[in-house]
Amino acid sequence: MCGFFCVSRSGYYSYTERLNRPDPNQAIIERIASQQKRCKNTYGYRRMQLWLDKNGCHKNPKTILKRMKSHGLLSEIRNFSDSQSGAGYHSTCCKERKSRRGIAPLRRPRLSIYLTRIF
Repeated sequence: MCGFFCVSRSGYYSYTERLNRPDPNQAIIERIASQQKRCKNTYGYRRMQLWLDKNGCHKNPKTILKRMKSHGLLSEIRNFSDSQSGAGYHSTCCKERKSRRGIAPLRRPRLSIYLTRIF
């Protein structure tokens, strides 16, 4: 079977052993989820890291960001909308905000100018 899937035998057995192992970060994920629910998804990974440090769980901020991304626990960005709409504050997801931003046109490289000066 390993030959059919082009997988080494040791790789297959290490994978099957990992399936039975519980996730070591499950406790952190549950704490982050409960805090995000309590604070209405306003904590980003930096603030969440400070909150976890304060409550006795010391983890690298990159680890926290990775876990928050993988489980969909990232914060929402709150923007102040126009006063004409009367909506006040509204929240948008990070991905939506990034997609709305216009991409600035790239500046043309000045390589041709530099080459003309050399030659």
